[in-house]
Amino acid sequence: MLKHALSSLTLIFTISTSLMIQAAEPATKTPAEALNEFAWEKRQIIVFTPSADDSRLANFQTIKKEFTEDFAERFLQVWVAEAGKQVTLESKPRKDVSADAFYQRFSVQPNEFRVVLLGYDQGEKLRQSEFNIDLLLGTIDQMPMRQQEIQSQ
Repeated sequence: MLKHALSSLTLIFTISTSLMIQAAEPATKTPAEALNEFAWEKRQIIVFTPSADDSRLANFQTIKKEFTEDFAERFLQVWVAEAGKQVTLESKPRKDVSADAFYQRFSVQPNEFRVVLLGYDQGEKLRQSEFNIDLLLGTIDQMPMRQQEIQSQ
């Protein structure tokens, strides 16, 4: 009888521990759900990088710093998806969405570097394998909503 009681207690402990671990984990969102948090508020850039020390990512970050005012004026925010690792939004980790899910959603291979621009409507507006700030800003400035923003300033 003691053996049966210990088995039951072990089972209860295992189940309750499992439930506590699941409750402690943040809810996983799809990329669409994460991106839609900012629909009609922000244009979004998603940078896909094979690794955090990729020179193309460093180049993007340097240019972003140089064009901080341009990014702010165009309501841009930057997501970085590092292959097999994590997703960050404006350099802050987002544990509620996986990098792998971003790669699948945008059909990017883990060994590729890509910069993807999404408009307010979350539609893809530009995809680059080599980041070109002039092309990015020019593409945004041609968008109808951006034209309205320029006229209202």
